[in-house]
Amino acid sequence: MQIPRNPYLNRSMIRDPSAFFGRRRQVIRLATRIASDPPQSVALIGDRRSGKSSLLHYIAHPEVTQYLDEPDRTLFLWIDFQQDQQLSIAGFFTMVRDSLQQKLPDGPDFSLDPVGFRQAVAQLDRRGYRLVLLLDEFDRAVRSSQFDAEFFAYLRSLAGSFSLAYLTSSSRDLQQLCYSKEIADSPFFNIFTTLQLGALAKDEALDLIHRPSAATPFALEDHTDDILKLGGRLPFFLQMACSAAFEVLVEEGTYKRDRVEERFLEDAQPNFQFIWDQLDPVGRSLANELGRSRSVDGSDSAYQELVRRGLIMEERQQLFSDAFAAFATNQYRREVGDEPVEVQAQRLRFAEGELQKARELQMGLMPQSNPEVAGLEVAGRCLPCAHVSGDLFAYLELGDERRPRLGVVVADVRGHGMEGAVTALRFSEALRYESKGRTRPAEILSGLNRSLHGTLPPGQFVGCCIGIFDPEAQSLEISCGGFHPPLHYHARQAQVQALDLGDLPLGVKADVNYHSKCFSFGTDDVFLFFSDGIIEAQDDREALYGEERLTDLLNRGGGDQLATVQLIEQLFWDVHRFSVSAGQQDDMTGVAVRIGPPPTTK
Repeated sequence: MQIPRNPYLNRSMIRDPSAFFGRRRQVIRLATRIASDPPQSVALIGDRRSGKSSLLHYIAHPEVTQYLDEPDRTLFLWIDFQQDQQLSIAGFFTMVRDSLQQKLPDGPDFSLDPVGFRQAVAQLDRRGYRLVLLLDEFDRAVRSSQFDAEFFAYLRSLAGSFSLAYLTSSSRDLQQLCYSKEIADSPFFNIFTTLQLGALAKDEALDLIHRPSAATPFALEDHTDDILKLGGRLPFFLQMACSAAFEVLVEEGTYKRDRVEERFLEDAQPNFQFIWDQLDPVGRSLANELGRSRSVDGSDSAYQELVRRGLIMEERQQLFSDAFAAFATNQYRREVGDEPVEVQAQRLRFAEGELQKARELQMGLMPQSNPEVAGLEVAGRCLPCAHVSGDLFAYLELGDERRPRLGVVVADVRGHGMEGAVTALRFSEALRYESKGRTRPAEILSGLNRSLHGTLPPGQFVGCCIGIFDPEAQSLEISCGGFHPPLHYHARQAQVQALDLGDLPLGVKADVNYHSKCFSFGTDDVFLFFSDGIIEAQDDREALYGEERLTDLLNRGGGDQLATVQLIEQLFWDVHRFSVSAGQQDDMTGVAVRIGPPPTTK
């Protein structure tokens, strides 16, 4: 017996036009803009697995491009930014050249730089060709410091001077993802029309259910309603539901609703969880209300955003899938509880009031202004991911008037929210006591460790870094326990160095011998202290912000001689930009210290 092929298992980018279903309205919009003179640029936006790459490939396929007056004179160049692991400008031009040679073997060769490619585009333009660059996963480019504002201005100038356009795909609006404000403000983004990919139209969803199985003994048409309830009209989940139904029909010889649902949920639940994790509290509350068939305000901006993404079917005011509705209500019940919304609201208002008081108390324990120490410029910020934070920072005024020194303390309590905040408050009290009369960071850490050991809840500990600056001696002494040492920007060498030191976190063992290291510095050097919440911030692909991006940011800020207040502002803006699609998952703290000229000895 020959087992029939399951026609619904294609989960990767669709390359065969006959296997591409739906998106008729989006195809028409793209085709209209590409066929205009000159061609227009479009940014495709959609959640993971929404079919962005498949649509880019489809619109450029030779069997589809008959919408163009002269399809043979239009060159679609496929550029996949996932392929370029190093993400460099030379790598970009290498991909463009390779794609051009495949499309037009007698086309111009060019040097892998902006000048060479511009000359090639000009030559193709004179020969009557138009270029359409298909930039898949383009959010990787705007997030990378390898592509600066000058590069994006260059891309815009090409589109303005020649018959050339860009079709990009990304998970969110490109300007929200840019690695710097300068890039986000680039006029490059003004040339794009935005096209959001959400749910399929109903007739398109029916076509996807019916047509692939029609030629097999296991047609799905009779089970359309069940399949739509499971998968909805988002193509990824709809195809998953069709696949489950087809497999059960093949295996059992008959349709069994429970088995189909069970098979579907095996594949769908991890993806439901991913969607849930990306929703903010308002989105989760909306999903819960709709999952329970309660009415909501359809004019609310959060509601409309979920409609655009295809997670809500606006005509029925329902979630896209009954299976996802059940998942959402179960998740919400586990996280919030079963109380009626009115009771929850009353309880939450009281809790928020108490948390607000706790936040004001905790934030009041942190520096309210930047210290003024001759020879140093300092700025710091703590941004909790909840009302209250497990992070904190503090300044220690050491030495005397004749030779003032400054201590910078940054701490990160394991956990966040109220539990982390209580330990952070205990740490703050201990720091006030243990720093009296001590001038060596290792001595202060040892005193803090003795104070905290045995007093913290089980499993709790504190990571801490203390640096003591001596502007007159042009030196910094640092000690770390379970915490990243700061990054050091050397102005003379114009590069960043990661300092190597560290011991156990505070509170783990009763007696720990903490160590210090001394580092010299010069005028315009910068030290950047940071908590885990910064380098461990994630985007919606679970990629980390990482120390490499942080190093790049400090290199730029140090080279531009940004004031420390501006550097900290740029840091938090950049991390927010990187993680906006996933949301802030941990408390974030950063402190920057710029070295000025040595103070005059009194």
